[in-house]
Amino acid sequence: MSKKNKKLRLLVTKQCPHKCPMCCNNQFDLMKVPVVDRIDYDEIMITGGEPLLYPRLVCDLIQGLRVLRYGTQTKFYVYTSIAHPAIFPYVLDEADGIVLTPHNKGTIDLFCLLNAKLLRAPEKTKGKSLRLCLFPDIKAMLPQGIDLSLWQVKDIEWKKDCPLPDGEDFRRLPNLIE
Repeated sequence: MSKKNKKLRLLVTKQCPHKCPMCCNNQFDLMKVPVVDRIDYDEIMITGGEPLLYPRLVCDLIQGLRVLRYGTQTKFYVYTSIAHPAIFPYVLDEADGIVLTPHNKGTIDLFCLLNAKLLRAPEKTKGKSLRLCLFPDIKAMLPQGIDLSLWQVKDIEWKKDCPLPDGEDFRRLPNLIE
C-alpha cells in the first residue's frame, strides 16, 4: 500500500491581481489539476491565484473543513500576497497561520500598515504562524529598521518549474472560486 502525503496544497481560485510572469500557475492548466478527493491531511494550505480576494469564502472553507476534521490536529494555512489591514486579521482569526508574499510597492505599503496594527495588538497573533516571504527586490522596499519580530522571514527567489515539495499533494476545489 502506498504512503499517503500528509500535506495538501489546495487551489481555491485562479483569480489573481498580479499576473507575475514567473508565477507557478502559468506553467499548467489549472483546470487539469486533480480535484481534491480526500481531506485526511495533517496540514491544508489554501492557495490560488489569490485566495484573499474572497476572504469570507476562505473563512467559510476553513470552518467547514475544521468541522469535517473534528478531533484531529489538522492545521490550516493561507498563502497570500494581500496584506490589507482589515482582511488579513479577519482571515487569521480562522487560520492557524498565513504565509504572506508581498509583490510590489503597493503591497509593501499595506504590509507596513498591517504590521504596525499587529504589533499594537500582539494577542491577535498569539499561537499563530506568520511567515513573510520576500523576493530580493521587494525586501529592498521595506523601510529601514522595520520591526519584523512577529514574522518568520524567508528570502525567496522565482524557481523555474516550481517543484512541489516532497510529501505534498496539489489539488483543487471541484468548482474554483470566481
